[in-house]
Amino acid sequence: MLINCKKLADALQLFYDIVQALVGMKMSGEQNEILTGLLGRIYFLGTAIYQLGKGTEIPEIKSQPHFWDSTSMHVLIRALVETAAQLNYLFLEQVNDDEREYRICYFKLRGLLVRQGIAAKEPENQAKQQAERDIIENLKMRIVQTNRFKELNSKEQQRLLDGENSKRFEPSKTQLIKSFFSDTGASPDAIGAIYGFLSDYAHSGYVSALQTYDHTIQKESGNNALANTAIWVGMITYRIALCYSPAMEYLAKVGLSDFPAS
Repeated sequence: MLINCKKLADALQLFYDIVQALVGMKMSGEQNEILTGLLGRIYFLGTAIYQLGKGTEIPEIKSQPHFWDSTSMHVLIRALVETAAQLNYLFLEQVNDDEREYRICYFKLRGLLVRQGIAAKEPENQAKQQAERDIIENLKMRIVQTNRFKELNSKEQQRLLDGENSKRFEPSKTQLIKSFFSDTGASPDAIGAIYGFLSDYAHSGYVSALQTYDHTIQKESGNNALANTAIWVGMITYRIALCYSPAMEYLAKVGLSDFPAS
């Protein structure tokens, strides 16, 4: 476990360093906010997986003071992979400005509409929701000007503005993930199978229940999870460097310009 913990720690350090190289890069405040949030989420998920890889110990629980929790590790890996795929779709894929505008606005619109559905009882939360209604209307006005929106029929346009999810508006999570990893040279079919495996953990499927039962399998599975996460963080790091010159310049500076994506 310790060897793969070190591999993941090294991968996370490099990821952190290339993210720092992006600081000050010219982009809109809106895009910077989203990009920073997605990159931060990848880093935090990676560090949480690292911590679980060292095993969990709760002194107050005497019956099992130390245990391996590969189930939670795989749930977090799934979240990390999904975040990387969303990052790729919003920022790393090469698209024109109109398409980028559509993707960013739709991503933001759906998130804010979900938050509008939560009943706000505190005055400050009510005020926040009210302020976000103005942002939502502005996002809708921006979306209707995009070519992607104009390609939809009237019913689809209304569904999109209502915040509904559809493959017509944005690819499915599985497709986003396949697209991201295909850009790194990985087999889309293999990635789809791996995502299905990770989803079994997130949805409390049979495999996750079976492995929870066996301490030895939990430890071995956790060790594999650490190694796989190190590889995926490396893929994400290299993909970012290919798209943003400050990141690639940093890799060249530290002698890693030929850093592999696997």
